[in-house]
Amino acid sequence: MGDNMKYTWIEIDNSDKQKSFSTAYSTKFEDGSTISSSITLTLNAEDDEAGEDIVYYIDSTTGEGTEYNTGVVRFWINQQ
Repeated sequence: MGDNMKYTWIEIDNSDKQKSFSTAYSTKFEDGSTISSSITLTLNAEDDEAGEDIVYYIDSTTGEGTEYNTGVVRFWINQQ
């Protein structure tokens, strides 16, 4: 979405039942235009949402990269 990307983390567990999970995002550009998007996934009933975070393409990715933390999952984006 524009100059950023949204990561959504899901813990996958085994289950015969299903549930739906939705995530949405909206961004506004310098010219005032906006884009909104959403997605709905069907998951196992025992799967858990582990949070989400927005990664901006201008974030530093050199060396150890940039750390992100959803409160459940801590991750880094870096490039070699």
